[in-house]
Amino acid sequence: MDRKFTVLVVSSYEKSGDFIKKSGLDAEVFEIPEFAVNAAAARDRLSEGTFDTVIINAPLDDESGTELAKSIFSLYGAACLIIVKKEEYKKTVAEVEPFGVACISKPMSKEAISQASRFLVAMKNMIDNSAEKSETLKSEVEDLKIINRAKCLLMEKLGLGEEEAHRHLEKQAMDLCIRKSEAAKRVIMTYEL
Repeated sequence: MDRKFTVLVVSSYEKSGDFIKKSGLDAEVFEIPEFAVNAAAARDRLSEGTFDTVIINAPLDDESGTELAKSIFSLYGAACLIIVKKEEYKKTVAEVEPFGVACISKPMSKEAISQASRFLVAMKNMIDNSAEKSETLKSEVEDLKIINRAKCLLMEKLGLGEEEAHRHLEKQAMDLCIRKSEAAKRVIMTYEL
């Protein structure tokens, strides 16, 4: 394991929170869990720092826990597990699954917590990988916009055709040992300023 994952346990019930913190969280995978007693405290903790994973033992004193669970990924980028009463399981799953939240029902064993926490690690890795790929794609799209703008300028200012403008940028990039997008930025600076 390359790194340890941070975890926030949210539980209004001290015994349940302690059970989660002590039983199923592998010390080789997770840092020492941090604790919040309700949704408001959890939101405060989440806004102060980053957590890789959040485990919610529902219901909470100040809300059911589902609203908090639904916001975890979109606002904080963390993987989330909500633990609910058996009779609430189907309703909760239908409510939180569209938001990427995993759900298990009580009573829970040490093994169930351990397995679910490892699932959270897999979810967090997928979240991080997707975010990384998204940033790469955004960067590539920006580079293409810059290159296309530079080609248009070369076509307009120098009377080059599209193929010639493309070759001009490639040649400039190779001659100067820079990326094509950097050569395009130089063209834009030359002809737009």
